[in-house]
Amino acid sequence: MRKKLLTFCSALLFLFMVSPSSAEPYKLFVTEFSVAGVSNDKDLKTSLQKLLVSRLRPELVYLVKNQALADQVVSGSYILSGRLFSLDAQIIHQKTSEISTVFEQGEGQDDLIPAVGRLAQKINRELEKVSVVKVTERLALPAVPAQQPLQVVADNVKTSSDGTARAPEQGWTSKPIDVVLLGIALGRTLPGGDRELFAAGEQTVRYYHQGKELKLIGEVVLQGAARILTIDTADLDKDGVPEIYVTILDRDTLTSQVFLPKEGGLEKIAGDLPLFFRGIGNDLKSRVMLAQKMAVRGDYYGNILELVKSGNRFETMSAQKYPNNASIFNVNSFSDSSGNLLHLILNEDGKIVVASKDGTVVWKSSDTYGGSETGFRREIVEEKRNIIDQNKSTFLEQRMLVTSGGDILVPLNKGMMNVGDYRSYGKHSIFALHWDGSVLQEKWHTSDNPSYLADFGYDPAMNELVLLKVVQKEGRIWGKGKSVVSVLKQVGLNSERK
Repeated sequence: MRKKLLTFCSALLFLFMVSPSSAEPYKLFVTEFSVAGVSNDKDLKTSLQKLLVSRLRPELVYLVKNQALADQVVSGSYILSGRLFSLDAQIIHQKTSEISTVFEQGEGQDDLIPAVGRLAQKINRELEKVSVVKVTERLALPAVPAQQPLQVVADNVKTSSDGTARAPEQGWTSKPIDVVLLGIALGRTLPGGDRELFAAGEQTVRYYHQGKELKLIGEVVLQGAARILTIDTADLDKDGVPEIYVTILDRDTLTSQVFLPKEGGLEKIAGDLPLFFRGIGNDLKSRVMLAQKMAVRGDYYGNILELVKSGNRFETMSAQKYPNNASIFNVNSFSDSSGNLLHLILNEDGKIVVASKDGTVVWKSSDTYGGSETGFRREIVEEKRNIIDQNKSTFLEQRMLVTSGGDILVPLNKGMMNVGDYRSYGKHSIFALHWDGSVLQEKWHTSDNPSYLADFGYDPAMNELVLLKVVQKEGRIWGKGKSVVSVLKQVGLNSERK
């Protein structure tokens, strides 16, 4: 009797302690709004849908494109009468056919976007109720017998398509960092064995030493409206000290900066560079730093260039020719077994395209890869058709890294909420692909990890992957979010060509 009472009390305590976010997100489908009383109803239908989705909490739901696959369906309507409007939403629970309704009212165009925000808060509260029920159902599952040992499952299960290749082994993981970081770049291995790591948040550049723990050495904080898009490292002047290349966008202007690691911090050696940066190549000394300009309106302008360092001055020169549909953030190159140069392009649909040196498409994947939440908004070139959405978002793609053995390492973020200009991912895995002369064959992939992979790097000397993962998103309730750095070992040793 006492044992049953303790079990009941433990379950009851857990129910009070658990947060709604501890339940797995539900699959959500959001329909276009029905609109009445306005002339540009076609544009408004989609715009209201985008606005609503961007304000829903991704820890509760993630979006699916097929209504038949959804657990919940949100159907919205907008009715305008004079200056007054009403926003109404139905939340349909697919399994039970139950319907919840919420609404918001407002006056004038200036109150429309705030009203959508208020409507989203009400929908979030309804979805929280569903999540609590889901957690309760989980508590009711049969308990594991006391004599049965618990099985601990690693977050990177070894898998292989042909049984001959090894997936990387789980290595070191840092303690949570109390901020959402968006980029990481590797530096030197120091005499004591620590590894230099450089990480970027939206307005911070951080210098770490990674040993038994992750130690913060120094930090630079940007001011005003400047925000960071990417961080990379290279040793362009071959002096043994890596430069840190930070792509920075200040409103609609690129004001990128370059730093050097110094004892106790970072030293800025160049600024206001109107360029995007992306490093290509795994070895620090042989890495090439690509650069590209930004268009006056839109995203990328002109050819992909190569950066040259002379003292603390930086210039650009012509790089190898890339296919026309390549941009600085979606391209890499490798050589096949005959030494022929091939280009890799991760297109906007998440498909990997293999192209010859002259740009001819040789192969295109059927599976999708990549997925990034980092992007920037620019004014669109086309005539503005409505006042709600006048800009276009460009999302930077994930890195594709090529090992010395010819393996292509590419991540996949999924569990996605993706409508228009809003993205949010909840889990990720890493794939190793190898070109067999006709197609990219999968060699191994890691199992799904319940976090968003913001960025990653490869250390060929240590044969390790360094991952930057966002384990908790930023939000009003959850604070500034949390990130971790983790290491996967034995990444490419088995794939080196003999």
